Amino acid sequence: MTFRRACWANLVIAFLVLGSAYDLITGGAHWPFAAYAMYAEVQRDRCFVAGQLFGVPIDAPDAEIWLHDEAYLHPFDQCRMRIGLSRIESQPEAARLLAEALRNVLQRYESRREQGKHRGPALQSLRYYHVEWQLDPEARHVEPPARKVLKAEVYRD
Repeated sequence: MTFRRACWANLVIAFLVLGSAYDLITGGAHWPFAAYAMYAEVQRDRCFVAGQLFGVPIDAPDAEIWLHDEAYLHPFDQCRMRIGLSRIESQPEAARLLAEALRNVLQRYESRREQGKHRGPALQSLRYYHVEWQLDPEARHVEPPARKVLKAEVYRD
């Protein structure tokens, strides 16, 4: 191997090692250095908890609709919305930031509805829950969740 090639190989190796060390120290997850936490942990609990958004229609205040359709939350999908809201919950001013984020989502939902970009009903409020499902190896009970805990609610202006 030529000296030049050996230098390039060592630079690439050093880049990968230093990048991985940086992510380990800071807890970051930058590709290609990420620890891929989804695959690094074993799920031992028999329940799954996730944040979910529900809308309360103006014409049916006792009902809730699950905002799972990507058209409702565009440009976010359920996964990105859930990750974003859970990150907000870990912030020092979580209550204020969560309310601000939910107001933005509700405004975005209504704006897209008025533009005809989805067929969802007009909403009077938006609720953010931690929803818990008991895991079943046979997947016999997908719906409804075992428990819903209200974390935040915002109302239409």
